[in-house]
Order: sequence, then structure tokens, then C-alpha cells
Amino acid sequence: MIKVIPLLLLSIATLAQPAVIRFANGHSFNGRFSITPNQSIGPMPYPITWHDSSSSRPIESKADTPRPPLTLSPEGSSAVFSHSLNHFDYVDFPVRPGDTLTITYLPEGLTVRNKQGLFYPGVFAGPVAPGEYSALGVYRNPYLLVRKRLTLRHPNWSKFTPEDKERRKRQEVLQVRKELDTRARKEMLAAEQRNDSLHQANRIPAFLYAFNRDKITQVRRRIDVVAGDVPDSTLYQWMASHTPWQSGAYDQYYLEFVSTVVEEKLVPTVPLIHKSYLRPDNRVIFDRIASSPLFPPKDRDALLARELGAIREDYSRQDVQAYFEKFSRLASDPTLVAFLREEFSASLESDRVPSESLTLRNTAGVKTSLADILNMHKGKVVYVDFWASWCAPCRAAFPASAALRKELKDVVFLYLSLDDSPAKWQKALVQEGLDTHKASYLVLNPDLSGFIRQQKIAAIPRYMIFDKKGNLAIGNAPGAGSPETAPLLTKMTQTP
Repeated sequence: MIKVIPLLLLSIATLAQPAVIRFANGHSFNGRFSITPNQSIGPMPYPITWHDSSSSRPIESKADTPRPPLTLSPEGSSAVFSHSLNHFDYVDFPVRPGDTLTITYLPEGLTVRNKQGLFYPGVFAGPVAPGEYSALGVYRNPYLLVRKRLTLRHPNWSKFTPEDKERRKRQEVLQVRKELDTRARKEMLAAEQRNDSLHQANRIPAFLYAFNRDKITQVRRRIDVVAGDVPDSTLYQWMASHTPWQSGAYDQYYLEFVSTVVEEKLVPTVPLIHKSYLRPDNRVIFDRIASSPLFPPKDRDALLARELGAIREDYSRQDVQAYFEKFSRLASDPTLVAFLREEFSASLESDRVPSESLTLRNTAGVKTSLADILNMHKGKVVYVDFWASWCAPCRAAFPASAALRKELKDVVFLYLSLDDSPAKWQKALVQEGLDTHKASYLVLNPDLSGFIRQQKIAAIPRYMIFDKKGNLAIGNAPGAGSPETAPLLTKMTQTP
């Protein structure tokens, strides 16, 4: 299966007027899902997701604990707020700049009210009892159910080869979706009827009605594609005539539909290769999309950009450069090519060479190295935080880190991002209030750095402490939220 990620990467918009999400009480959705009597998945530490035009951000929310309000700025005319109720089902709705919404949790779900006191009614599958899931929820994300079936059916599952596991998983996903086809279509019909009824009675905001209508249309099309009911000419027509449900809005369900077309039409015969995990070869998928007559130019460009992102993630620098050149020749939108050239700058830079230190870049584009920074701050303790915009635990620790910075004025707090996208890094800096913190850098050579290799930095967040002489004192230090951190740093600042 290919990863469904945002396809449209045309621009990083200036942050708009923020929206505020308030929480009247704490949720009780722990989401635990049993695989076998002795094995389960859960709870869900990040049930909330904020989907924007260029990224999706998971947000922590602990069960039975009211979380502080969220202040987030949609990049375009709206973003999408999503809240999981379990590992299959979720509630989602568009959020516009300037909105103030209040979430109230109920035992079976949640309600949403705007600042005018108007409710956002739900139109999709009603409340589901603990341990039960809607057909639509399982249809859209059948992998946990598939894992349960396969591990129960094959007691020696762990001994299967990765290739055999992937082949059986795909067969089982197709079977599960075939079994759920009728129920999922009925749920979509019921949702459509509720949405239309609420609209006719003026009981639903127009933009929410449009969002729901588009969601229903695109999910139905996904079901039709999986069922093999749609000729290629109709698929092309659907894509060529598509317009977003609202200008400038995040077009999540259309993107999922287009991804399903790729998954069902092009991916099944793509060879599997071992990268960070066993998956279809993204280079072959790129080439098949490039030569396929299925996709209008705008969708072909976006799909090629997505595969280019996957190639950057796990393939060689030579592959990244070769496929970026292919993309530059094939893409119909020069604006997208220019944007991705900046996005891929860390992978394409000619001076990106192996180094025993870390090559860094600040927000102004000025390059330096970890060795130079340590030398500049000799005489002070340096606390290093390795993070990335996509790392939810990293970002969840930033409030504690900010409190430490305020308390420990003699310590240099150095934030080193392992993002592969300068734009996503800079956007996250603004969101986390680090854009004015001078000791914030993007690491340009994480895969080529001897320092990364020697210190075995394979997972983040990761913290380090350098002493006043610039020597690495603690290679795996406690995090910013640990009660050990402040006393430890204080003691080190007092040591000559």
C-alpha cells in the first residue's frame, strides 16, 4: 500500500488570522483495539490532527484531561480539524481563519459549537459502541482489522517473509473492502440524505454542507475505483472537471480519491523494495505516473511531486537529483517546479558533502556548522534539541523547553531540525515561537554526517548537553520536560 499524503505543494501561504479550538471537557476515547487476547493497540496519544494545505500535524490529547485551547492558523481559506473516536472512526470539519469553536465531549462522540452558539451537526455514521466500528471507518483504514485477521489465521505469521506478508495483506484488504462495500455505500447514502435535509432546513452552515457533500462524492468514487466499476475515461473526466469544495481549502478527500486511483491502477505490479520498510519502488511509481494517460496535467504534477518526496525520504542523493531533473522536464507548472527546487534545496545542494560535524543553515540561509557554534559559545553550557516539524513528541515538549529557557539564562538552547523541507521547518518555527530564537538551525547533511552516525541518532526527540569547553558531556540527556533537566543544567553551569 502506498502512503496517502498531501499532493498539493504549490505554496506555503502566509499564516492567516488564527482560529481557536476550545475544549469544554476531556475526551474518553482511549481507542484500544484488540489484535489477539494478549495483544492490542492503544491508547491513542494523538487523536487530534490538523490538516493544512501542505502538511498534517498530530496533536496530543490525553483521555479524561481537558486540554488547553489550540490556536492554529489555516494556510488557505480553511483547514480541517479531525478527531479520532477510535482507531477507525473520526469526526472532521473545516475550520476557517478567525473561527472560535468549542468542543464538548459526550460518551459516544462530540459536539462542536461556534462563537455565535451555532452547532456543527454531524451527518456521517452515528455513535458507535465501544468495540464497534462503522463500515466506512474500516473501509477507509482496514489495516488494523487485516492485521487482526492475519495474525489469528496464521499462528506462525512472524515467520513469513516480508514479501509474503505484503502479498497477503493486500489480498486481505481487498477482501475486507469487498465485504464492506454494500454497508459503506448505505452509510454514504444516509449521510447524503442527512446533509441535504439539514441544508434544506437551514440547520447547517453552507461551507460545512459543501465540505460534507464533497466528502460523500469522493468517498463514493474511491469505493467505485476499488470495486473496479469505473472506466479510465470516466476517471479522467472526474479529475479533469474537479474543483475544490471551497477555493483555497484543503482538498483531503479528493486527494485520497486520486491516491486510490494510483494504488489500484498502477501499484499492484510495482516491485517491492526494502527501504525504511518494505514498499513499492517509488521510482517505478513515478515513471508509471509520468507515462500514464489517466491523469490530467494538474494531478499528474501533484502525484509526481508526491513520489519525488518519497524518493527524497529514503533513496540515494543521486536518485533524488535524477528524479528531480525528470520532474523539472515533465511538470506543466513552472511555479511548482520552482517551489520544489527550494523545498529540495538541502538534497540538491552541490556542497552537501560528508562531514564529521553537522552542516547547518539558519532562517536567513546562512550556513555554519555545529563545531563553529560550539566554539562560539565556549564558556557556556549548550543544551541541544534534535527535532522535526513532523515529530509530535518533539513539539509537545516545546512549552517545557520554553520554560527552561526563561529559567536558565546561562544555558544556550540549540534547536537542530532534521526536517527535509525548509518551508515546513520555518512554518513550525513560527507555530512554536522559535522563529525569533537565534539558535535555531536546519541540519543540511543528516544522512552524511559522521556525528549523526557516531551518536546513533536514529530517533527523535533526542537531547544532548555540551559542557563549557565545547565537549559532549551527555549524549543522551533527559528531555526538557524531565524533572532531572533543570538541576542537571544548573549544576553544569556552576562547574568551572
